[in-house]
Amino acid sequence: MTARYAIYFSPADASDLARFGTAVLGRDANSYKNRQCLARTNATGTSGTNADRFQPIKPFADEVLWQTYTEKPAHYGFHATIKAPFELAPDCTAAELLAELSSFCGARHTIALTDLAPANLGAFTALTMPGQPDELVELASDVVRHFEPFRQELSPADIKRRQVETLTASQIDNLEQFGYPHIFADFQFHMTLSGPLPTHDTQFVPWVQSVYRQLVPQTPLLDRLCVFRQVDRSTPFVRIAEFRLITD
Repeated sequence: MTARYAIYFSPADASDLARFGTAVLGRDANSYKNRQCLARTNATGTSGTNADRFQPIKPFADEVLWQTYTEKPAHYGFHATIKAPFELAPDCTAAELLAELSSFCGARHTIALTDLAPANLGAFTALTMPGQPDELVELASDVVRHFEPFRQELSPADIKRRQVETLTASQIDNLEQFGYPHIFADFQFHMTLSGPLPTHDTQFVPWVQSVYRQLVPQTPLLDRLCVFRQVDRSTPFVRIAEFRLITD
């Protein structure tokens, strides 16, 4: 099976948001070494006046559960999906994909992720917003359409994996036309922080919320789009390129 690529928002390494993602998931977007609970180390800020940011991050109480809860999102890397993973079309190359995304980002503006915060999203925990700005939905929709020529059509196995029986009519249409159900009117910006949590969990979400309050005191910006690559389906996704949007 060939490599897959994805267009994600993933924050800059030195940003507050990236430090949060590393603390919760135990990895950064650039590599995937043996995962350790990085929340057990001193995660410090490099700017700002909030003294809490310079204090050690309190680890999740149960490291075994932490590993279990965060295994799947750590596999994908800390990100928000803009164009879901795809294999390249036969007549396209990775170099062409990167060049096109660089050009695309040079004509788009940053977007404030106002009210971004950890919340339950179905059975999962994610960073999301109670309302999302129109310009964010428009950007995501533009990316899906603009980069569709780079995507190879889904295999029957990939379509089956999407559990079509659980999707709405519009989501099935999205899947068939663009390879992913949660786009356009069905798009919801989110940065996944856990796999499915037990309904009785009362510890993980409060811990994630406390880490977020400590490390991310200001409104984050969606200020770049990134290309992630997965060598094969068992290998974690790793960021291979990032391109800045225009700063207003």
